[in-house]
Amino acid sequence: MGRWNKACADRVRNGLSGHLNAVTFGQADVLQTGYDEYLLSLPSYDPRLHTDIASIFSRRLSIVIDYESLYGGEGFRVVLEAAQ
Repeated sequence: MGRWNKACADRVRNGLSGHLNAVTFGQADVLQTGYDEYLLSLPSYDPRLHTDIASIFSRRLSIVIDYESLYGGEGFRVVLEAAQ
């Protein structure tokens, strides 16, 4: 879906049974070591009411993080694939 910004988060959240809170990033954001916020969260999750949200996390959402060390140029990448 693209960069994890507000527009992308809104596409993920559109039409869901509950409103997911989202933490998004700008193009030049730098995260400190130890950053531990959830990208998406639901304050009151009920498995019976939020099956569509559970499906996003278990079957549809993949996350790719590209990052560099302080020295730069390495092009590190971490991928979390959705279960199929």
